[in-house]
Amino acid sequence: MGDSDENKDLTIAKLKVYRKELEHHAQMDRTLTSTACNDLLAYMEKNKGDDFLVTRNGWNPFTDPGGSWWLCK
Repeated sequence: MGDSDENKDLTIAKLKVYRKELEHHAQMDRTLTSTACNDLLAYMEKNKGDDFLVTRNGWNPFTDPGGSWWLCK
């Protein structure tokens, strides 16, 4: 699948930036933070050393409660 391959090619630096964006967005407006996003942020908080977090292209975790995420190790 093309999207999956593209996600796996993300660099650790990009993932760190994405993590910071997630955390910043969640702090700025909790009302837009979906359950899936809260789960994702909780996971990241427990696993700060894991920089291999990958999310589905085009998923907005703040507005799409049915969104999904997975890890690529």
